[in-house]
Amino acid sequence: MAILLLAFMSTITKDETHTYKTNGDGLTYGKQLENSDEEPDLLEVTATNGKTGYIKTKDVDKYGGGNVSTPEEAAAYMESDEPIKLNVYKEDGTTVIGFFYLDGTTELKKYKSQSATSAVDAEINSEGRWKTFKGYKYTYKGCSDVWLSTGHTCVRQKGTTNVPKGYMGGLARIYTESGTLKASSKWQYNDSKCNEDNTYTKSIKGKGYYYSHGKARVYNGDGYTTYTLYKSTNQKLTSNVEEEAYKVNEKGETYGLGIYEDAIGGEPDLIQAVGINGKIGYVRSEDFETKNGTPKEAAENSISDGEDKKEYISLYDLEGNVIDRFEIESRVELEGSAAVGV
Repeated sequence: MAILLLAFMSTITKDETHTYKTNGDGLTYGKQLENSDEEPDLLEVTATNGKTGYIKTKDVDKYGGGNVSTPEEAAAYMESDEPIKLNVYKEDGTTVIGFFYLDGTTELKKYKSQSATSAVDAEINSEGRWKTFKGYKYTYKGCSDVWLSTGHTCVRQKGTTNVPKGYMGGLARIYTESGTLKASSKWQYNDSKCNEDNTYTKSIKGKGYYYSHGKARVYNGDGYTTYTLYKSTNQKLTSNVEEEAYKVNEKGETYGLGIYEDAIGGEPDLIQAVGINGKIGYVRSEDFETKNGTPKEAAENSISDGEDKKEYISLYDLEGNVIDRFEIESRVELEGSAAVGV
């Protein structure tokens, strides 16, 4: 009987900076410790059924792209964008009580006129947290934050060049204020040359405050170096689709802030704007569109290289009354083939 009792007792594993509980099988479990590079074997999450349990961190690496060792493997892994379904366990690491998905998106940004260059030192930081190591090919910067209703991780090449595909990876995560993992992406690597790799979790719903605590990876010429970034501050979600995003007026038109477009998947019919006389109202998204049936029509309806153009559209209230004008200022600068090389 004493042996059975010992099998289910939890002990505390401590060192100078880490504290995780340990189950009867010797697996550590709990919430991710703040700004720690060490994760528990079982990480506390909220399953899709609302239950609190644990995912195995080795499963995140095995199925979510954490085990790739070369840019070529990273590129092959990125050919699939399907969400990863993981079991959620009780603290024993055996009893399945639900599921958790690694699901998110990535967005690459690049410098248009430069490609990857020669070797330099590499660094990584998150809000002042810098690590420098010799012999790596590029310089990186990483950060975690809450963007609208998603967890966001950014890995950025510090200079003005683009790194080869597969050289940068991000794992975005968003946690409840109490530290339970609410949503996570799988590892996302740059699948083309870029200067910056932004990874986002799926959009979550809920009230209260959340924080991001992501990870970053950089290719060092002989595998990847992984960093746990500093956690962001607690932030209130600002784009809950059902409560804070687009509303609908009496005419059935959606209206709201244009900044929610990426999170929601489209812009509203009426975009909130400020008119030339300082009045706050709405412009119609359709008024920004130019109807071009052919490339020839598109060219004829466009301004010339180096030309500036100002035009005005109406600013409305929610009843459809014109209350002001909104200025659209355009300028075109064309570049030739010399700019190609990314």
